[in-house]
Amino acid sequence: MLTEARRIKRANPNVSTLLYWNSVLDFPQYALHAKMLARPELMLHDNNTGVTVRLDGGGHVGMDVFDFANPAARALFMSDCVNATLSGVVDGCYMDRATDISPVVNLSIAQAKDYMDGHVTMLNDLQAALGDRGPVVGNGAYGPPDDPTSISMAMLEEFSPLKSGGKGNISDLFTGVENGRGMVVHTMVFPTENDIAAFLIAAGPRCYFGFGSWSTTFETLAQRWSPLFDFPLGAPLGNATLDEASKIYRRQYVHVNVSFDMKSGQGKVAGWNFPLPPKPPPLPPVPVAPKCCAAETGCIYAGGNIPFKKTPLVSAAECCSSCGADPSCKLWSFSVSSKMCKLHTGKATKHQDGPGTPVRICGKGC
Repeated sequence: MLTEARRIKRANPNVSTLLYWNSVLDFPQYALHAKMLARPELMLHDNNTGVTVRLDGGGHVGMDVFDFANPAARALFMSDCVNATLSGVVDGCYMDRATDISPVVNLSIAQAKDYMDGHVTMLNDLQAALGDRGPVVGNGAYGPPDDPTSISMAMLEEFSPLKSGGKGNISDLFTGVENGRGMVVHTMVFPTENDIAAFLIAAGPRCYFGFGSWSTTFETLAQRWSPLFDFPLGAPLGNATLDEASKIYRRQYVHVNVSFDMKSGQGKVAGWNFPLPPKPPPLPPVPVAPKCCAAETGCIYAGGNIPFKKTPLVSAAECCSSCGADPSCKLWSFSVSSKMCKLHTGKATKHQDGPGTPVRICGKGC
């Protein structure tokens, strides 16, 4: 990652770069993972059973979790981010899953509280360690009343103006701005006028908008950069005002007038002509299913990973089919909960699931 950051800085020194760091999952591709394996006492364990907490995500299954109730685990985790910013080519760190409670859902109330408090402490200490060098950007960490962190910036992932049942709506954006945080607002698909209008109504200093999936496979620059980003906007001429009767927000910028209806979710940016989204890329070919598929429940293969872009998949059968379509694939692993599929060469090692592990299936390609 530092190599890529150096290339970016050479091309444009004014571009800011952030180190992606998952603040829950110990991803195996990072050097930090080897340090964690050498110190298993820093992994989160259930105090009642002694079983290591393991979660799936990002195409990987059965990853360990950092035990942030342990000061040594917090220090080790923070050190990689701090050292990256000292390189001169990384400006800050993005903390994914900054408010995630999934690691503690099966733990005792007391242990869960210790872990969550430790997670907050780690984020706050990391921001203090970076100081003016750069921000800590926390996914969903937009500040009080729901978030007790004191980091510099937050991300609203999969933003939808009136979304309910999860973080990432216009009210959360207002809250983050009121708490003095820079905000990174993200949509998975090409933004609509409603999305842009809601963002412009609530945006404050250090607020950014972007879109796109979490994979660059089959995507071009045109599908990551909207023509809207080049349209004239100018500075805001004041904060948004709300008409209580109609529940419509309005706000003026130098070049546009913006409105957003909190009842209907409809927004308008007067002064811009909104383009149609780009045509979606063609779907990749579906792999031909193999003639046979030997599988068993309660196991996973580790090692000998084959780069594989087609996750998540629907079923273990589709995972097996993908293995059968790849001549180098001899083994495969599938997580029922996350629908993540991993393909392996014959050099992988088989591991049996322990008590409380999410259901996983592994098998041999044919």
